[in-house]
Amino acid sequence: MELEPRPLTPEEQHVHDVVLEATANAIEAGKAKLHTHWWLEIGDPDFVLTPTNPRACQVWIGESGTWNNFGFGPEGAGTTFELWAKREDERDALLRDSLRAVIDGRFEIELRSRRSLFRRRPLPSWWIFGTFHGVNSGRLTYKRFPADPEDFRFAFGDQTPTSGEAQSVGPHRFEPY
Repeated sequence: MELEPRPLTPEEQHVHDVVLEATANAIEAGKAKLHTHWWLEIGDPDFVLTPTNPRACQVWIGESGTWNNFGFGPEGAGTTFELWAKREDERDALLRDSLRAVIDGRFEIELRSRRSLFRRRPLPSWWIFGTFHGVNSGRLTYKRFPADPEDFRFAFGDQTPTSGEAQSVGPHRFEPY
């Protein structure tokens, strides 16, 4: 649910401006739309970049001080990685480069399971890996645990594993905007 907008804080406005700068070409070409989503629960905004290509990756950017939340996938699905850097100029560059990787189709995700013991029974535990190609002079990979495979059905479709399976799924590379 969305709240009525309030003025952005200076920090939020700065992140919005970085997102707008990094995505301007895609927006001007009609390949994407940018809007601000206000979260009822926390009262903070996310800057949502939605591609016109349904096989490209939607992203949600939120300002969080020394990092930016980089969410991907439709609302209610996917996950968020924390793009962290000590200095603001480093965070800005990381955000710009990551957004451009997504727009250019250089972002992919992969689900990987690892077995763990729970009450002496082996159970798979899932991790999501997100890789930005062409960022930081190579590739930049983030991982997050735990990950529910159902949250990534938007990308993997019927390849999404059931809870009893232990395997990897993907990688799934999103198409360019």
